Amino acid sequence: MTSQPSINRVGMEKPWNIGEFYGQSYFCNPRGQIIKQASRDKDEVVVADLADRLETRKAVERAKGVLMKARGLDEDAAYHAMRKLAMERGQTMAKVARDVIDMARVLL
Repeated sequence: MTSQPSINRVGMEKPWNIGEFYGQSYFCNPRGQIIKQASRDKDEVVVADLADRLETRKAVERAKGVLMKARGLDEDAAYHAMRKLAMERGQTMAKVARDVIDMARVLL
């Protein structure tokens, strides 16, 4: 799932003059559903994004392991198989990885 940050700003922030944080900041999925929230603290926004990326990375690595074991693929082939499936379905790698992991729980 790709998260899209949406940040509330008011006032000025140098050097870009784009405003400063106020209120809550949100990370939304492509359908506009809020998946993470962060407070005024700018570091919290970065940490929320990094945590999301780390979870995605872990899921992709886990799914590659499942494919390597189940189909006898090497790491590169497992990654490319997931990438191809993601492109064919129009889904993110994170979604495909979660699907592979979920199917492995059911089938293996």
